Amino acid sequence: MLASTTYNALFKHAHQCLWKQYISLLPLTNLLNSRSPPRSMSDAGSAAKTSDAGSAAKDQPGSVRIGHLDPRDYHLPVEWGRKEGWTVRDSDVKLILAVDPRAWYAASLNNEVVSLMCAINYDPKFATVGCFITREDHREKGEGFGVAVFEAALEHTGDRVTQLFAQEDVAEKYEKKGFAKDGNSVVQYERELDDGFWRGFDAKEFTAEGVQLENINQTDLADLAAFDRKYFPASRETFLRELVKDGKISGRVAVRGGKVAGYGTIRDLEEGVWKIGPLYAETPEVAAHLFAAFLDEKKPRKLLVAVPISKNGNARKLVKRFGMKEQVEVFVMYRNGRPEGLEEAGMYAITNAQIG
Repeated sequence: MLASTTYNALFKHAHQCLWKQYISLLPLTNLLNSRSPPRSMSDAGSAAKTSDAGSAAKDQPGSVRIGHLDPRDYHLPVEWGRKEGWTVRDSDVKLILAVDPRAWYAASLNNEVVSLMCAINYDPKFATVGCFITREDHREKGEGFGVAVFEAALEHTGDRVTQLFAQEDVAEKYEKKGFAKDGNSVVQYERELDDGFWRGFDAKEFTAEGVQLENINQTDLADLAAFDRKYFPASRETFLRELVKDGKISGRVAVRGGKVAGYGTIRDLEEGVWKIGPLYAETPEVAAHLFAAFLDEKKPRKLLVAVPISKNGNARKLVKRFGMKEQVEVFVMYRNGRPEGLEEAGMYAITNAQIG
């Protein structure tokens, strides 16, 4: 069910005017949340490949609605994503809502959700979009639900600089919607950490001189948010406040001379599977210190990290030191310009494709 206004007239009239051209919108890449590369783009949870979004929706019998995802359906991003091999969790859905209560969008047919995505407005200048998925039995039919949800999401983000992640073979589709590559890409690295790894691992080999690690809850939120802002295009105090409340996330802050020199989190995806990110640090040594501390603390059976490699060669070197293997690469794309002034050399891992 959707908390929204019925849009039958919109599909019958407005969409006929707005969508005369043929469009094929493949999914926003949630592969950075994936435990393994999808077999194909449609396997990654694509929106329906549309011939004519307007006429297709017009032909649907019953009530079609586009609007905000009803709270009773907040479980769907997790359930649908799990079928695609994604690692979106209940707490991710709540975290997104804490940042932007109007972030989740959906299309429904006869009061059943058939397509959804999120569009997070962090502040009046920056937004991200992601978690774009259409229910399996409504894919490849040219019904236009995915296109309609995408349009609603972009209306929500408005003229903000808006970020998304896309594989190379679908980037052109988003360029037609005003998105452009920024020259950066993010690679998901993974590794099974077996007994052989742990026998050769010693966290003490990765300490940074003059740095002490403290629990993220011990750090003043304003100081942490100020440090985070160097690497993320918007202030994330609400994000960080909710992050430290999550019982399945462990956070560490690197402190040098009484000031924040780096921070990161590691999150529990499922039994034995953990993901590091975000991870920001002033130097490669601080990043390695945090990374090794997380491994030493959690002893994961499997580890995932989404690494922004193009602007920080040291990030790739870090994960390779731990024997991690590249799984999938996606491109960072922006609409309405791109963020400026970020300290990209200190970005070692992002949270995920929805949150950035």
